[in-house]
Amino acid sequence: MDRRTLVKYLGTVSAAGALAGCINAEETDSGNGDDGNGDENGSGSDDGNGSDDGDGNGNGDRSETDSEWETLEPEEGVTGSATLWHDRESAEQELLAEIVDEFNEQYEPTISLNQVADIDDRTRTAIPAGEGPEGFEWAHDWAGTYWEEGLLSDQSDNLRVDMETFTGDAPNAVEWEGNVVGLPHAAETTSLIYNAELVDEPPETFEELEAIMEEHHDPDDGMYGFTFPIDPYFYSGYAHAYGGFYYDEEADELGLSNEETVRGLEFIIDELYPYMPRDYGYEAQANTFQSGNAPFTINGPWAVGNLEFEYGIAPQPSPPEGEPEPYTGISNIYFASAMDDDEERAAAFRSFVEWFVTDVDVQRRQADELGYIPVHAALADGDETGDDVSGFMADIERGRAMPQGPKMDPVWTPLEEEFEEALNDNKSVQEAMEDAEERIRDNWD
Repeated sequence: MDRRTLVKYLGTVSAAGALAGCINAEETDSGNGDDGNGDENGSGSDDGNGSDDGDGNGNGDRSETDSEWETLEPEEGVTGSATLWHDRESAEQELLAEIVDEFNEQYEPTISLNQVADIDDRTRTAIPAGEGPEGFEWAHDWAGTYWEEGLLSDQSDNLRVDMETFTGDAPNAVEWEGNVVGLPHAAETTSLIYNAELVDEPPETFEELEAIMEEHHDPDDGMYGFTFPIDPYFYSGYAHAYGGFYYDEEADELGLSNEETVRGLEFIIDELYPYMPRDYGYEAQANTFQSGNAPFTINGPWAVGNLEFEYGIAPQPSPPEGEPEPYTGISNIYFASAMDDDEERAAAFRSFVEWFVTDVDVQRRQADELGYIPVHAALADGDETGDDVSGFMADIERGRAMPQGPKMDPVWTPLEEEFEEALNDNKSVQEAMEDAEERIRDNWD
């Protein structure tokens, strides 16, 4: 499932507690599955180690918190080059490129960065052919499938990082059957993002949401009441809102056709879709909101860096008698199986990833500039992260971790395609979900 091209913890409640309670990449819920960066976002250096001096690139003094945590720098003698693939959007891509450039300037190893569309398909074809990267960035739900397909490398014997660096269950997100197949750097989910130039206060209930949608919806004038990518990851909150689920990994059970899931999906069709652009793909929905032609969207941290107007982030409004429970995930940098073939390149890539995930300043910059939700323990209390992070936290707390095992991967496409059949009034939701389950079971067999 391509969440981005369709498409990672708090003040009074710490992030560690929040994620320990709701993001468990190994033991999922039984039903499932802009602030400037200021002068704290520095990576200036006087000796290549990232000290207090600014470097002329907008990076200033580092926080005292940073010095309390060790940044794992490349070991002496590690050279070589390696490649990282990602599918970040423009603002995300720009910051990642800055961070990689800083690493390359300070240390001997060299990392090449490639933005790859359709990263699911590309990794699955390029890596077995020996044409893939040393690693790639994606959420934790690929761990089981990619390991079973031979696309990942276990680096547990080669890592220096202490997994206690990461809060809650983030360490579980990079492990599969005892193998450490990557390192975590951010939590993610989807929330309500609103245009603060059109909406004074975010709605808390569907009745409030509906009133604002009605006020702004005027398709003849290019305005819509709501935007929302019709993709199973994005609409998972409402599919789960009445107790439904896609796939329960612990029970090994599909729940698409049960009454609760069907009710949640019918809510989307009956109450949200009428206010949306007819093209329900990711680009059309995201662009409508980004251009100021809708008051609301449901999207994740990766989307806010592209907004050029004042915005806010709030919990997804509750439907009558329900409460959204969106899927949550951990964004990992995975170790591809190419690392097993060339130790020099593998060491170069490990050195970058360990530096990237342990440098508090790097993680703070991602939070401040992109709204990424850090899983580094230094930032767990939320005191050093901005409004964007706190805005996503309510949905992180009540969300459900995406199942991590290989049986989840065959669920996405039949669910997406059959729901579109119901959306286009070709089938009832009940019929569509029964057909989706039949297709999934056939795929499993």
